[in-house]
Amino acid sequence: MKSTTVETNTRLVNKIKASNLYRSYEKAFHAVAGVPLLLQPAHGSAEFVLEEGCPQNAFCRLLNRDRNCGECARTHAGLMRTTQEKVESTCCFAGFAETAVPVRFGEKTVAYLRTGQVLHHEPKVGDFRGVVGHLRREGYDDEEIQKLHEAYMETKVVSEKNYQQVVTLLAIFSLQLSNLINQLVLAKNDTEPPMITRAKEFIRQRLTDRLSLEEVASAVGVSSFYFCKLFKQTTGMTFTEYVNRKRVECAKSALLKPYARVTEVAFGVGYQSLSQFNRSFLKYAGESPTQYRKRMQRASREGGEILAC
Repeated sequence: MKSTTVETNTRLVNKIKASNLYRSYEKAFHAVAGVPLLLQPAHGSAEFVLEEGCPQNAFCRLLNRDRNCGECARTHAGLMRTTQEKVESTCCFAGFAETAVPVRFGEKTVAYLRTGQVLHHEPKVGDFRGVVGHLRREGYDDEEIQKLHEAYMETKVVSEKNYQQVVTLLAIFSLQLSNLINQLVLAKNDTEPPMITRAKEFIRQRLTDRLSLEEVASAVGVSSFYFCKLFKQTTGMTFTEYVNRKRVECAKSALLKPYARVTEVAFGVGYQSLSQFNRSFLKYAGESPTQYRKRMQRASREGGEILAC
């Protein structure tokens, strides 16, 4: 089960990285903030995974070039343990600040936005003396320590105030990525069977009606059993989950209208009761309809970009 979860999260992260939204943000973030940005799939545990191409400052890159830094592993493991539903920051033995922001898919954390490996003040020779003791205990010789000292003194400095602003930007971006994930999993797959494509179109046209699996299977000319099996294999979702996710996405757009009542939105996207709508919205959006509306209104007032459905 863990392996399947990791594979699913990795596929989602790869899709996000290939999106125009992520590529544009990553480029702009690095240009403005000047600090590294990494989107890493949740691995289902607190294990430390140093991915190929992982952006690191010069000091950390040297530490992990020939051998994995044990302190890095412990620092990141602690960060992953605490970063499940909220933003967390930490500092390593060398004083580098690093932050992880959870990217949620409904009620689950599927990835982390990570940034950091910066100092909050200009590095001084005296600061490095405490680092030297740790490096010697780890077996680094004088030549290696000298190279690490040079890299340490060149570390990017970001004041605590500016760093918190960077973290705020990431927290806003993580919400946009959560919206993007739902759209990605609902989008047409170029390799999906034509029958599934027809079924999705049938669902789209009748989303506000009472939809049953049997009705959709009949519309595309196959048995309910075969349709159910193929739909799950193709989309990774049950028929019911897919319909509810589609309805929640439609509801998000409707909730952006300031005078639309939540009850009207619920019935307008095909739910038969308000309680059913609230449960589905919480499950697939990770928050209640009212919380979503307030957050998006606040983001709009503060100039945050709202990702269109």
